[in-house]
Amino acid sequence: MRARLIDGRARAARLRAEIASEVAALAAATGTVPGLAVILFGEDPASRVHAAAKIRATEAAGMRSVAHRLPAETSEAELLALIDRLNADLSVHGILVQLPLPPHIGCARRSRRKRMPAGSTRSMPGGWPRAARASCPARRWAA
Repeated sequence: MRARLIDGRARAARLRAEIASEVAALAAATGTVPGLAVILFGEDPASRVHAAAKIRATEAAGMRSVAHRLPAETSEAELLALIDRLNADLSVHGILVQLPLPPHIGCARRSRRKRMPAGSTRSMPGGWPRAARASCPARRWAA
């Protein structure tokens, strides 16, 4: 089999254009503009850069994006309450909790909390986009 050179930048640009077109069509047909909520803890520079890039990409595709910057001392109960509020917000279609999390935040409970309720009115034509799942390294979350 012969190797084939792929232009990753060109492919990424085409993919971004396709997504923006689909978002515009969805908004025109239904009035729904997909919304992403990003939750960021503390002042980790790498996390801030990654979260900002995700927000820019979301907005460039015509989607709504909102960032929730929390102090590293935020309790797990406060995080779960925020996730519950975002789950109830019909303008939010995805919740991204940017890693790493402070050691006192339990990963498994947070992951179970992010959900789309059965019979949600937020379903998307053609089904939900693929969701990225954050891994929960056992070494970090061991009690």
